[in-house]
Amino acid sequence: MLRGIEHPSCELKRTLSLDRGDLEDRLDFIKLLQGLANSHGDTECLIVVGADQKEARFCNVENADDFDPARVSPIVAKYLSPEPKYEIFNNMRAPGGERYVLIVMSRVQHRPIVTLVDGEAQGKLRFRPGDIWVKENTRLRPATRDDLDRMYESKIDQEATKRARIIFEHMKAEVGPELLSQAVLATPVPELLLGSRERLARFAQAMISSGDPSRFKMLVEMARQIPVEKWSLLLQRGSKTPYGIT
Repeated sequence: MLRGIEHPSCELKRTLSLDRGDLEDRLDFIKLLQGLANSHGDTECLIVVGADQKEARFCNVENADDFDPARVSPIVAKYLSPEPKYEIFNNMRAPGGERYVLIVMSRVQHRPIVTLVDGEAQGKLRFRPGDIWVKENTRLRPATRDDLDRMYESKIDQEATKRARIIFEHMKAEVGPELLSQAVLATPVPELLLGSRERLARFAQAMISSGDPSRFKMLVEMARQIPVEKWSLLLQRGSKTPYGIT
């Protein structure tokens, strides 16, 4: 930023006004904000007001107080829906003492963000209701179908994950005990002895209720085999017998 070079996630503005009398500036800002919010980058985006790209220096922003979040939010909400997620720091100081404004766009946005009203100034139409602008590299362009697919893909994934959790919690509450009982009717495995006591208890309950002693014998054999194998390894390594037992 200090080098005065713009890139896809950083936009530099020497001056910017959001006053009604400076409608061109206001509409250009709204369009830029929308484009950054709809971009596909995986990092935060920045707008720096008071940074001169050509001269590679900071300029004091005389109207920095106009960028108070409480003033900016109603303006943005008038033009865009949903309102992008951003933070405004309007009392930043450059190394030379110049006051500048930093707007940080959140990486996570409720895309797509669309325009609500016509944006026209000096006979030039910046955007129409329902327009979706995307910032790609250093330019703004209308969203394509591929852009929309990418925006909705994350929403679909989030919704699918949410629904899966709800279904799982419902099944666990309604039929969880029955499913767990069915699960422990399988052949015993060593993990039963090394895992949680709750799982071992469920397995024992299932064995008792089934009246089948074969799986119980398998479990007992595993319980004997595991310490025997460990003991043999100790003897092979020449370790002393633990606890003085011979």
